Amino acid sequence: MWHFSIYRGVAFLFMWVGSFAWANSNIKAKAYVLNAIENNRSDNWAAYAYSHLLKRSQDKSTVQFLKNQPLNKIPEGTRIIQFHLVADLEHDYCIEDYPNRTVLRFKNDKTAVWIIYQLIDAIAEVDNRFQASDLPPSIINFETHCKDFDFSYREPHFLPNLEKGYSSIIGTNNVDTDWGLWGHNLGKVVNKEVGNDIYSRVDGDRVSREQFCFSSELLVNSTYDYIINQFGDGTSVSYRFMIMPQDNDLVCTCNNCIKLGNTTTNATPAVTNFINKLGKLLPLHYFFTSAYRTTIEPPTYNLGSNIGVFISTADLPRGINLKEDQPSIKTFISQLKVWKEKSPAIYLWDYASNFDDYLTPVPVLFGLQKQLRFFKKYKVKGIFLNASGYDYSSFDDLKTYISAALLMDVEVNIEKLIRRYLQRNYPKNHQLLAKYYLEIEDNFQSSNKAYPMYGGMRDILNTYIDSDHFIDFYNKLKESILKTQGIEKVKLKKLITALSFTRLQIAYTKQESKLEYNLKNSIETSTRQGYKEWILMLKDYDKYTDLNSYREVDGDLKCYLDTWQSLLSGKGYKNLLKGTTIESNFKLESDYNETYLLNDGLPGFKMDYHQGWYISSKDSTQFSIKTQNIQNAKTIKLRFLVLKKHRFHLPKILEFYSDGKLIKTFTEKDIDILNGIAELEIDINLFGTETLTVRIEKPFGRYNIGLDEIQIN
Repeated sequence: MWHFSIYRGVAFLFMWVGSFAWANSNIKAKAYVLNAIENNRSDNWAAYAYSHLLKRSQDKSTVQFLKNQPLNKIPEGTRIIQFHLVADLEHDYCIEDYPNRTVLRFKNDKTAVWIIYQLIDAIAEVDNRFQASDLPPSIINFETHCKDFDFSYREPHFLPNLEKGYSSIIGTNNVDTDWGLWGHNLGKVVNKEVGNDIYSRVDGDRVSREQFCFSSELLVNSTYDYIINQFGDGTSVSYRFMIMPQDNDLVCTCNNCIKLGNTTTNATPAVTNFINKLGKLLPLHYFFTSAYRTTIEPPTYNLGSNIGVFISTADLPRGINLKEDQPSIKTFISQLKVWKEKSPAIYLWDYASNFDDYLTPVPVLFGLQKQLRFFKKYKVKGIFLNASGYDYSSFDDLKTYISAALLMDVEVNIEKLIRRYLQRNYPKNHQLLAKYYLEIEDNFQSSNKAYPMYGGMRDILNTYIDSDHFIDFYNKLKESILKTQGIEKVKLKKLITALSFTRLQIAYTKQESKLEYNLKNSIETSTRQGYKEWILMLKDYDKYTDLNSYREVDGDLKCYLDTWQSLLSGKGYKNLLKGTTIESNFKLESDYNETYLLNDGLPGFKMDYHQGWYISSKDSTQFSIKTQNIQNAKTIKLRFLVLKKHRFHLPKILEFYSDGKLIKTFTEKDIDILNGIAELEIDINLFGTETLTVRIEKPFGRYNIGLDEIQIN
């Protein structure tokens, strides 16, 4: 077996330290001969490269594959490209560049596929006899260097990475191909017919099928059988398996689990004992748990060599430098250190999206680079970059490509790669796209604000989107698409469809004068036909199988558009509070005043708590309204959001005060609910009153109150 270590002293082999580059003129030749060094598996990869390079060649005579043949009669001007699979290579790959020969050495099959596609694109870049416009641009040069990838597990969880074959081309991992079990899905694969012994016992002997007993030998055997039957023992292909308790706070406290160390809040002892057993039974596979809920604490002993853990970065600020003296960062570092002492593989469950808005462009790339540098410093082995997943998101093709490169080398030149990718994929419009995307990245980095992982348009406009710049970009893109042809036009029409959602959101949130909601002395709420163009463009979403949702949960675009249609077709209503200042008697919960939402004339969307709702998590919330201009009021109407999955509940108590004197009291039993919206309409007499106060008391616990209009007629 060839060992790279014997070449350490040779001057031309040096460890490449800088960023990836792509000056590949050295690889251009009159013809190309491909062959392998030493073993049959290397031959297979040489043949694979030959086959794919030949398909992309206009002149088939320019490419040859020589198997077990001498290389001493190669015509002048020919470049020999040799492939060598080296299982014990000290680096992920090494390239040796000689005057007429290039040697590619790689540690495993996954790297082989990636580097072959890098080679194909590099040749096509300098030799127009080859076509590779459908490939992502190569990110390495083929001069002499060696490279260790910064992270061994690399998954940008965007839609393009999940498309068949693409993750192999860009050298990333993929939940659909690399994992035999993912998330909280153990319950879907074990044999439930074995009886109650696989389930937890809580509160004494009560069996709960909502959680597992991880000390159960039957559960071990059932999981082992599933893995063997579906994936084998790992001899042919090694897989990863995620072993997590069900997504709740139940912990099994049967005698065996208690002996292992379980408490009513800590399931780590039994869970890690369980995966250690599987790791020993199946040493060629890899098993992971998560530091989450009942398994947040690390075990008291070292885990096996094929056992790892996922740690979430959800509590870290998104998209900005991580400073080690910040409390949340200190806690995170401490968690990394204690788990690292017990497990050889620390993976992070990281994030790169606003999960309440997939369609508005969010500038994640420069911030991701900063944070990946931090994770590399603390010896993190793998990154699952949770993003829009199986749903389309704006610029997700660009983000997949750049984040894949960053996960290989955190020091890549992002701006150059952005321009390179957009020029390849959007040749007519690349300058427009690059100018806008780099602008929002630069503006976001200059603001030094973290972007929200769950934020509506009000948060977005206060964090990373300038509405005027977006509208200008949107209009220019819309015009340019009319002059664009082919696949570029197809991709841009999908993008403008998604961006039409953002255009509507900005209009709704900013209440632009163009929308003309407010007529007749700013009292009557009406609508304007000008919305119809954006709505019509967004309706094109149904032409795409992966553009159905604008957010992670409850983001159905059909429901969103139906709400708009209802809003536009309504006759409007009069609200005597229109234009009146509503004051709250507590410090605002956000950086900007949202009390305007209580009388802006725009009804909140029932499926989206960001859309038009004033949100409070205070135990008690009060609003004061000066009543000089509403002395003749006859009724007051309040509208509440009931969305229990997001913890929006009815008020426990609702009170009305006239100049400090309690005049009416209601409880949740007095409020009617219809399709997630609760309304209360009552008679009221404000004659002679100076101030009306509304006090809302929410239920005890982590609940929210979502209040829409306070409507007085």
